[in-house]
Amino acid sequence: MGKAKKSIFIDAPMEKVHRYGRNPYTWPEWYSNFIGPDKVTGDGGVGTIIDFRYSVMGKQIPIKIEVVKDTLPEWKGQFSGSMEGEIIVKLSPDGNGTDAEIDWRYSIKKGVLGKIADLKMVEKLLGHSLANTMENWKVICES
Repeated sequence: MGKAKKSIFIDAPMEKVHRYGRNPYTWPEWYSNFIGPDKVTGDGGVGTIIDFRYSVMGKQIPIKIEVVKDTLPEWKGQFSGSMEGEIIVKLSPDGNGTDAEIDWRYSIKKGVLGKIADLKMVEKLLGHSLANTMENWKVICES
């Protein structure tokens, strides 16, 4: 199982960061390599199901996320499809801003990325993508 974990300080109130981050319709604006959503059932809270595609190494991997927790300070989604695992977002107040952390644990089904895809290389690529995602989230919430 691969993993990527990143954190960042966002100079915006925790409620604003949470409200923006939990809305699947805003994800294409800040979530690197996110394509979609193709279909959303729900409002971003518990029980919401989001169908989208994640672009990695030139491939668009279909993924479905189900939101299983949406109570400040934590949001959690379980995903399935060609990539399986969970994503956990933890927020904590820091002065007038917010410390945000995303912990992403995943496995990619064999053959999805082809025979040349080295697991360590994919893990590094996804880590860079998550770092870019966090920077984008910061810029948007601070504007």
